[in-house]
Amino acid sequence: MSGSMSARALFDLGQVAMGGVAWWKCQEHYVKAMKKILEDDKEDLAQTYFKVQPEGELETMPNELLAMAFRDITALFLEPTKFFTPGTSVEAYTLIVRLSAPNYAEFYPRLANASTFRERLLRKSLQIHATMTLANIGWDSGNPTAGTRHFTKAIALYREEKGLFNPKPSPGLELWISTGLRAMRDKIAFVMKPSPNLRDICDGEVKRGVTSGKVDIKKEHGLLGNADGCSRCKTQDVKLSRCSRCRVTSYCGAVCQKADWK
Repeated sequence: MSGSMSARALFDLGQVAMGGVAWWKCQEHYVKAMKKILEDDKEDLAQTYFKVQPEGELETMPNELLAMAFRDITALFLEPTKFFTPGTSVEAYTLIVRLSAPNYAEFYPRLANASTFRERLLRKSLQIHATMTLANIGWDSGNPTAGTRHFTKAIALYREEKGLFNPKPSPGLELWISTGLRAMRDKIAFVMKPSPNLRDICDGEVKRGVTSGKVDIKKEHGLLGNADGCSRCKTQDVKLSRCSRCRVTSYCGAVCQKADWK
């Protein structure tokens, strides 16, 4: 029956299951909704759920059905809920891994062939969120090295296509991704001593990863405490303030912030 249902109808079933605390059914319907969009040419790849993007507290929520389903799927793998693990929800976890993989096109050619700006933004957002989810799973399972490695990869994906993400993220996909990056940066900061440059790593595994070059977090000055100072002018030994909109990049003052926003 589900084969003939639209992606929206499958997503709605997932919403009903979530309301009834039927987590297995919820996850099952969300995965089917995503696969329907990814595999069926009759489905609009970047179709939205609401006519207009929700505002207020919901402005960090994507409006694209594909991203909405994926957001809810990944949330069920993470603290504080963590209803599923990679071993208990293999199909959903495989979806996450494949979307984060460099060869994702082999599995989702329709997504790889995205042509419009909105479709490309959606594709990159899914890839970043998938990678961020793997980072969070690594941290939640006590593997900070894997968590930091995936976070570094997510940053690289964010910077991969110039002009795709606005320095001043708009509500929806862009704010969803920038908020996720900020949350992960703060999580990593917990294992570091309170140093202006965050160069002293408390966790042994992360320190070894940095020393070996496998995890290059010092260069992520705009996301990991600004090891190189102000994100624009690189000035050090000054009090830095996070961008009031994206809350990720830090600046020495309003002049540098406004210059980056031009």
